[in-house]
Amino acid sequence: MKINERIKDLRGRAGLSQTQLAKLSGVTQAQISKIENGKAQDIAFFTIAKLLNALGYRLVITFLNEKEGGSDEFSLLEILFLAFAVAYFGAHFVAYLIR
Repeated sequence: MKINERIKDLRGRAGLSQTQLAKLSGVTQAQISKIENGKAQDIAFFTIAKLLNALGYRLVITFLNEKEGGSDEFSLLEILFLAFAVAYFGAHFVAYLIR
């Protein structure tokens, strides 16, 4: 299921209109309509996180390691922290920290 289909499905399960979700999330109804219809381009992670949060979910990003058969999950906040840490300290230092 694509992200636009998933957002629409979750909104429907919550019994919310696009207008109601817009009020809860702070994302405009027009943007929600574009996202759900697959017409939005370059949707920000923050926008998806706001919609999911309003629907009672949280955005989690999973990195799968096919060679080792494991995975790591990171929340949006952790991803933002890692991005800041890489910018500030450098990639090699941050890679060492998360091992």
